[in-house]
Amino acid sequence: MLLDHSAAAKDVFNIKAVCSISGLRVEPPRKRGTPGQCHRCQLYGHSARNCRARPRCVKCLGDHGTADCARYRATASEPPSCVLCDSAGHPANYRGCPRAPRHQPRAPTAPALRPARASSTRAS
Repeated sequence: MLLDHSAAAKDVFNIKAVCSISGLRVEPPRKRGTPGQCHRCQLYGHSARNCRARPRCVKCLGDHGTADCARYRATASEPPSCVLCDSAGHPANYRGCPRAPRHQPRAPTAPALRPARASSTRAS
């Protein structure tokens, strides 16, 4: 299903039940071929829910969570720093970072062919 980028289209993520089936959990789509980034340690390949690493800020080189960072965009005198590549100029969630995974398109797969059903004859 394709949705436009309107506020009404985002309501699809608030659906709690479909056809009397409850407990649905809909996550926003990710680009194909790119692993997700952890919002706790800023590494790729896992989510913050399963992360046991120390928190690292996405905006500076500090060992604290992003919510606890004292760096504010409006008052910052220097550019953000990346904890992945230890360089200034971009935050850790910048896709152009040398340490960020590159998009790898999936190879097209042929549809699975089902073997023809053998005709069975009943012995009477």
